[in-house]
Amino acid sequence: DQNLEIQVTNRGTEPARVPSYFDLMDHAGVHRIETLMPQGELSLEPGETRAFYCSMDERRWESAQEIVLYDVEGNSYSVNVR
Repeated sequence: DQNLEIQVTNRGTEPARVPSYFDLMDHAGVHRIETLMPQGELSLEPGETRAFYCSMDERRWESAQEIVLYDVEGNSYSVNVR
């Protein structure tokens, strides 16, 4: 396993609340990762950057194509990792 750090920046004009999970997309489909630390919702003010951490199986990470993050409003934000 390896440690993964995901830095999230609120580029909007309003505070954002981000839950402690994301979806990892690969050729096999969607894998929900719910082991992010800190646990619970993280509140980000406009322009603020916060970090999430988790352990990630190296093989799963090597096949990853995209990370999809969410806010509690139901919006999704995807990032290509390849």
